[in-house]
Parts: sequence; C-alpha cells; structure tokens
Amino acid sequence: MKIPDGKLTCASQKDGIQDSIGQMKEYVSGSPGLLFVFSDEEMPVPKKAKNYQPQPSQQAKDSAAAWAELFQTEGDYSIFIPGRFFTVYRGDATAVTPDINKYLCSGKSPLVVVTDKAGKIVDVLEGRAAIKRSKIVAEMSDVLRKDGYIQSSSSFARLQQLMNDLEKIEVTMLLLKTQVADAAKKFADAQSSKAAKKKGELLSSGKVARENLDRAESQMKAQEKAKYAILTEEYALLKELGLPPAKLGPEPKQPN
Repeated sequence: MKIPDGKLTCASQKDGIQDSIGQMKEYVSGSPGLLFVFSDEEMPVPKKAKNYQPQPSQQAKDSAAAWAELFQTEGDYSIFIPGRFFTVYRGDATAVTPDINKYLCSGKSPLVVVTDKAGKIVDVLEGRAAIKRSKIVAEMSDVLRKDGYIQSSSSFARLQQLMNDLEKIEVTMLLLKTQVADAAKKFADAQSSKAAKKKGELLSSGKVARENLDRAESQMKAQEKAKYAILTEEYALLKELGLPPAKLGPEPKQPN
C-alpha cells in the first residue's frame, strides 16, 4: 500500500495518521484493520566507497524484525487468531520523507496502527521496542469485543491450540509423504526385479516393501482424518465467533 504523498497540517500524530488512512483507497472500513508501516531504506553510499554493497538502514532492520515478531515467530499463532477478523495492510514508507508525511515516513518506521471496523484509530505503536505481539493481540481482541464480534476471547486459546496441533500434523504428513514415496519405489523395484519375475511371485524383500507401503499409507490416512477433525472444529469455532463469511471460506472437506 502506498503512503499518501500529500503534505499534512494536522496538529497531532493520531489526527495525522487518521487523515492519511482516509486518503488510502485500499484501506477499506467495515472490518477492523491493522496497518504495518515499514521501510526498506538503505544507508547512504560513502563518497569514496568502492565495490560498496548496499546496507539496510536501522529503520529497515527494525521493520524486518518487527514483522518477524508479529507474523513469523515459529509455533506462535496468537496474532493470526484475532487476525482472521482483521484486514492487514502493509504500508511502504521507504520513499516518504518527513516533509511529505511526518507521521508515516521512513524515519518513523516500523509503526503499527490498529483501527476498528469504522476505520477509527484505536492505537498507534511506533518503533520496534513498542511493537510486541502480546500487546497487539490484546489490542485486537479489545477491538473485536467493542465492535461486537466476540463476547469473550476464551475461544482464542482453543484456536491457538488447534493451530499448534495442525502444524504438528502437517509436519508429520510431510515426513509420511516421503516415506510413502520411498516405500512405493522399493515395492515397484521388488515387483520388477528379475528374481521376482523368474519366480512369478514377490520375494521376501518385496513383501516387506508392500507391508511398509501399506503401513505408511495407513498412517497418512490417519493424519488426514486428524487434520480434517481439527479444521472442522476450527471452522465451527470461527463461525460461532462470528467471522464474516467472506473471511471464513469454504467448509472443510472430509478426506476420502
């Protein structure tokens, strides 16, 4: 999303950012929003530098770290739970100077703005030190309660557990996929071996390969059923919490 390039004369940070959001055509009210303002600015090239490799500015480093803190922390889905109700925007402030917009410029990055469903600012968190996952999750949950989406955030804990369980299942399924492929190849090799063809039946190695393939496929089916159960419970919980149909998506399909 592009940060507005019109100069602002607002007296306060919140008013200035609110005015900026109002100019962003992509920022649509009607659902809660989270605006992540970042910078990819690079350090100035030294005058006498030779073969200089571009280096990110401190704002760029902090922006990347803050984004990772919120959305790329392995095994933590806490922000994704209330985030299902939010529209998340990324605002590129790399080329924005304080003269253009002193509230949403590269020098202020990273910055997070939380808005309610009417598009009104609830909170502004500026700088890497202020952008903490727990703080923003709490802000988002408060918005959902005030906007009438949820009465309690108690279901969020269950959703968090479901997503953790889902991650474990998907990792297991990746491993099983490799096992199935390996077992299938060994079984095919055993079937096509000269010794098996000469004898007209599977040798002991082929029988073992067949058993390994059956076992891996059975385990894969069990994981698929477990995944379906998790997705079904998650779907029901999100529907109960009032997630809009457009964000809810299709109902999980039972595996064959």
